[in-house]
Amino acid sequence: MSIDKNFESSQKYLNERINYEAFRNPALANYKMSLENLIKIDKTLNSPHKELNIIHVAGTKGKGSVCMLLEYYLRSLRFKTGLFTSPHLYSVNERVRLNGASLNNMQFAEMISDFRNQIQDEADKTLSYFEIMTLASLLYFKKKKVDWLILETGLGGRLDATNIVTPKISVITRIDLDHTHLLGHTHALIAAEKAGIIKDKTTIVALYQKEEVNLVFEDKAKALNAPLTFAKPSHEKSHQELNSAEIENFSIAKTTINKLSQLHRIEENESKINDLLKLKLPGRYEVFNYKNKTIMLDVAHNAISYERLIE
Repeated sequence: MSIDKNFESSQKYLNERINYEAFRNPALANYKMSLENLIKIDKTLNSPHKELNIIHVAGTKGKGSVCMLLEYYLRSLRFKTGLFTSPHLYSVNERVRLNGASLNNMQFAEMISDFRNQIQDEADKTLSYFEIMTLASLLYFKKKKVDWLILETGLGGRLDATNIVTPKISVITRIDLDHTHLLGHTHALIAAEKAGIIKDKTTIVALYQKEEVNLVFEDKAKALNAPLTFAKPSHEKSHQELNSAEIENFSIAKTTINKLSQLHRIEENESKINDLLKLKLPGRYEVFNYKNKTIMLDVAHNAISYERLIE
């Protein structure tokens, strides 16, 4: 079968599964957030994540950007990196990146094929689109023997499919009101769901923000003996070209790099850290010229995103 046919087959396989991202309100899809089934299936795959060094990132705003910054930094130090994010802008391949590059069609088809070959058909039918992507990518990154995997949650944290892992460091970005029908209608309730990624005795880096949010992180970290460090944004001269969201994301990444240096002997290179200030994600305040007009694209989809966009 040709590469294109294999890729089409892998996409068809995914698209036949329920995809909660396609529902404006997942509750309408009889959505029940649970890790019970996923954990069972993960065990049949010999839990590939246990052989990976993982940085797990959750939050309402900025988690994709923080993932990109951390991946870029580790790659700049010549580490072999994996990156798992969602959703995608153009192609599903973007969700799984090896050394900064999205998987090509052949690699993506190989990833899905390897996963299908290792799972029983009946168990397979119980998984959602995102759960398959999560498990398949973990298997793929194990196979490729990446040095570090940066793993972004899809929805929430406590019951998100990615939360089957035990990371080296957990990271939580800005908390705000989003997916309230599933995560709660207050900042504190949403923070509690995101704080579900905090693991026993595992270092946690969180953005310093609303007091009610910070208290949730402090209480959960204390209960699990998890060392907590708050990332506090600083408005330095070198940050003049950044908006407030970019300053927050940079401070989270920088604080996380500091912890990686302390705990895992990863170089804390100031020059390479400052290079992160220049990075831009597609669709995040992306400005370009077209036919003598200035066009700006932004994926703002909740209140805080719109506020930052207006800013």
